[in-house]
Amino acid sequence: MVKEEDLDRLLKNGVLSRLDIHFANFVAGLAEGPIWELSLSAALVSSATRQGHICLDLTTMAEKALVNGEDGQKPLTCPKLRDWCKGLINSSVVGNPGDYKPLILDGRCRLYLFRYWDYQERLADLIRSRVQDVDEPMDIPNLGERLARLFPGAPMEGIDWQQVAALTSIMKRFCVISGGPGTGKTTTVAKILTLLLEQSGRERPRIALCSPTGKGAARLQEAIQAVKLTLDCPDLVKEAIPTEASTIHRLLGAI
Repeated sequence: MVKEEDLDRLLKNGVLSRLDIHFANFVAGLAEGPIWELSLSAALVSSATRQGHICLDLTTMAEKALVNGEDGQKPLTCPKLRDWCKGLINSSVVGNPGDYKPLILDGRCRLYLFRYWDYQERLADLIRSRVQDVDEPMDIPNLGERLARLFPGAPMEGIDWQQVAALTSIMKRFCVISGGPGTGKTTTVAKILTLLLEQSGRERPRIALCSPTGKGAARLQEAIQAVKLTLDCPDLVKEAIPTEASTIHRLLGAI
């Protein structure tokens, strides 16, 4: 069983912050009776959120030593997964997905602050709605010519996945492009923007470039500026492609 002084040990060892301890005490105050496992869970999910994680995955934390034994003290270890989840489910401040409780525990033993679970669900709903939308109208007669012009090095055999990515982005309202360093993701995105602008006619789409970090945004900005010089398209289209990139947080505003 985790005791109150154990949280102080975690604070002294840098595992938790004072904010985490304050939140743990707040959640424990809402619950019926002192449940130290609940306090530990609240403190750890607060810590995980501060570090940029959307939730605390109990499966990776169960039975994990948070502080090794020192000065004759026993190591502090997280509870066993089954006992941990059972204790949280029985708490009055922990709910299932869809409940309005301070903490949410889903079926995969992931613990969320309610606000961040809600953010995740709303984002997932938005993505699902975009994926299920009907295909965007296309200027079919000119699309083939534009693809051939922007991707002139298409292989005679096999699949040109950059062309596939570009076509998918034109047809769908949501598209994920992945690849390792140097695989041409930024170049492909610049060509996709060119296609979107050429296909849009007079009604130009709103375009935003962003990256998770400031350093990533700077690299993206430099890459787009360099790629624009090589694009085979009218100057008006090049001018419409933005070169300023921001972080995701700056684009969305404070949450």
